[in-house]
Amino acid sequence: MQLKVALSVECNDPFEFVPKSRATITRQELLSKVENDPDHFRPLYEQFVANGLSRSFVEFLSRLPSEIKNCFPEFLRQYRQALVDYDMNSPKEASEHVGILCLSSLKDSIPMWSHYADSHKGVVIGIEANDESFRFSNISKVRYRKGRVSIDPRAEGGSKKWRQQINQIIFSKSSEWKYEVEHRVVFHQHNLVRGKLDDGRPGFFVNLGKSAIQSLIFGCLMLRLDEERLNQLLAANWRLSHVRTFRAVRHPKNYSLKIVEAK
Repeated sequence: MQLKVALSVECNDPFEFVPKSRATITRQELLSKVENDPDHFRPLYEQFVANGLSRSFVEFLSRLPSEIKNCFPEFLRQYRQALVDYDMNSPKEASEHVGILCLSSLKDSIPMWSHYADSHKGVVIGIEANDESFRFSNISKVRYRKGRVSIDPRAEGGSKKWRQQINQIIFSKSSEWKYEVEHRVVFHQHNLVRGKLDDGRPGFFVNLGKSAIQSLIFGCLMLRLDEERLNQLLAANWRLSHVRTFRAVRHPKNYSLKIVEAK
């Protein structure tokens, strides 16, 4: 059994994995970075190339000190814009390294069923997040914030500060999403199975152990025929014989759903 794992570029939140880089840097710090950390300026160089610059990166670096000394305010403006562009491109970069499984602790949220379960005609799968299937992942609750995660782009890759920033970015979302009460399982792509989706596009999957799936909840608008087919699949697969089935039922008086055992 497998579950599809999403990439950040596939998510419905356009700010998924998008931080806000702080551009607090002095003239002297920039000059020092030209000498000691030239790759720091590659995003800026790529922005210039996109605007028509035809020099090589080496030529760009050779002229950089004089540009910084003579035109620091303008250089800083463009440097900040390069950081913004780099931040906005973060979902694409993250999609080359990690995959995420987005779960919720809610069973009876009307909007969640509408958004993610085919408008109440689908199912909710009850997952045991502590299952052995997820041993090579990082699991945590999502923290909801009013503003994007502020990071120091100068943090050294692999350092404690860098890892803390990455962790904050991965497990933070806008407070507008807090109704989802999301728990996130994050995988390095080398721990996932590569495969293809029904439409032929490449996808990433996690292999599930026998105990990973604990329950199924049928949507309140699910067709009875679809429910019967799912029950037949459960009965035919010994690995799923332990899975309990439930049904979402509309409350007779309130705007709410009740989760009852399926019979």
